[in-house]
Amino acid sequence: ISVKSFQCHQCHEILPIGKARSHVGKHILKRMRGVVEALSGDQIETPDPCGFCGRSGLPECSRLYLTAGANPQPKSDCQHFYKFMYQRALISTDNTPSTNVPILCSIIGCTHRQGKFVTAIWKYNAKQHLEDKHPGYLTDGLAASNAAPIPIEMLHAMEITDDEERRMGIPTQYRPAKPVLPPIQAKAVLPRSRKRPHTATEVGPERPNRRVRLS
Repeated sequence: ISVKSFQCHQCHEILPIGKARSHVGKHILKRMRGVVEALSGDQIETPDPCGFCGRSGLPECSRLYLTAGANPQPKSDCQHFYKFMYQRALISTDNTPSTNVPILCSIIGCTHRQGKFVTAIWKYNAKQHLEDKHPGYLTDGLAASNAAPIPIEMLHAMEITDDEERRMGIPTQYRPAKPVLPPIQAKAVLPRSRKRPHTATEVGPERPNRRVRLS
């Protein structure tokens, strides 16, 4: 196998490395939705299948990170890791239908910083992550009397749309109902203080002393 090629551990198909994440994502999502596949290789196991190779339980695959900042980049110790355009991968298309990318868990205290990297989880594993690591939160993010809602930004990060599921070959009857997500509140931007322009003080002729000197 060429270094630019990838052989799927689940179905043994050989494809370009740049298509591996989306291809493996199909196997993972079908396993999540209960769609049975006749695979010639390894079955997708839970929890936490790797988004690059589909395998679970490997220490190197569990080391998943994002760089901090406005333009995050993924990093993994999986032997099949490759760099990809993160922002483009957030949008499902006919050519690259899967949006299974590393995301951050928004629950306070869950992520850890290691240098310029922050620990991350795979998007398709987020629901299982919440159930296993944060059982006090509802996995649909809706408030209840005895459970806390998931932060809105995480709900949006882990959303899988019907269009994506259709492109991934998930039959309609296997797709869960999709709640309408509340909008993400824009962060308030404080206006810059307007300073009055500094002008030089004009110095005029000295005024005469009008005080009367008493004799």
